[in-house]
Amino acid sequence: MDEQSVPSNTKISLLSASMSDSSALQLLPFLAAFLVLWILSLAFLTKRYSRLRLPPGPPALPILGHLHKLSLDPHKSLQSLSRTYDPLMFLKFGSIPVNVVSSPEMAKNILQKHDQNFAWRSPPVVQRVLHKYPSIALSQPDPAWRSIRETCATQLFAPTKIKSFQPIIFEEIRSMLRSIDADGQQKSCARSKLHAASSNIISRMTLGKNLQMNESNSTANASSHLTNLLVESIELSSIFNVSDWVPWLARMDLQGCERKSKVLGGKLQKVWTEIIDERRQYRNIIGPERKNTDFLDILISAFEAKDSVLEYEKITPILYDIFAGGTDTSSITVEWALAELISHPSKMKRVQDEIDEVVVTPGL
Repeated sequence: MDEQSVPSNTKISLLSASMSDSSALQLLPFLAAFLVLWILSLAFLTKRYSRLRLPPGPPALPILGHLHKLSLDPHKSLQSLSRTYDPLMFLKFGSIPVNVVSSPEMAKNILQKHDQNFAWRSPPVVQRVLHKYPSIALSQPDPAWRSIRETCATQLFAPTKIKSFQPIIFEEIRSMLRSIDADGQQKSCARSKLHAASSNIISRMTLGKNLQMNESNSTANASSHLTNLLVESIELSSIFNVSDWVPWLARMDLQGCERKSKVLGGKLQKVWTEIIDERRQYRNIIGPERKNTDFLDILISAFEAKDSVLEYEKITPILYDIFAGGTDTSSITVEWALAELISHPSKMKRVQDEIDEVVVTPGL
């Protein structure tokens, strides 16, 4: 067949096919190079990890590691894997190596006997952006961290301090029960009421007044009140952020966590600054004889003694950790316990009988 007898559209298709073949041939060296690099890196990492005598674990995929092993209920997935491998199991989430502990004895061994070896870790993107200075939970175990931990342990969490806070705890629990009782037959959201009660307990322990009083004095609008900002920050911190597990993707901020954290961190810092400024003004009016009546006073006194210029950014991560750690975890734990009791009527009846026998309720 000569060239003149070939239809024009056939010529175009033949030309495009030859161009696509040429492009594919040009890509082959790059694909081969990528494959070689991937095999070399896999061999290097395998050799490196084999030297460390790591705990057993399933085979990992490139880039993903063991992320594909996690379902929508990751705790169940980890429990299933631990049954197959070991109570101490090695996994990789993305490019981050992780040791998964599934037994109380092993957890005690790691968290108590070898805690210094496992305490060094990089903070997640959200926490790193929210706070200028590291928080208690994610700071490295240096002298500054030990000093803050000691202050918290002696001035807030000591048994004598907790005992002195019992009237506050009982009052807020009664207030929550009255609120539930006032709802009558209407549905009550357990988490919101538990969250409000635990937030007020923490606020009265650390700031000397409940959150509603702080928010009524704030110049910010309702969306920037401390309660709403804390809930938003906890929800943002709980997102599975790909940037934490695949660091070379962090610059892209695929889920927008870093961008949201910058906005949220600015709002949080403004609220904390208002609270601290108000307290410092009050301390100046009262004078040097004022005693450290709550934890915020103790923190301000401690940092004023160390720094000629008080940096609020050093105090705010400590306050954030106390609020976030004391409200969200407590609320979810109680909510989970209530859900389990509702699902098991016989256990619920047993708890109710025990309360009737032990607890004397003079009235709400």
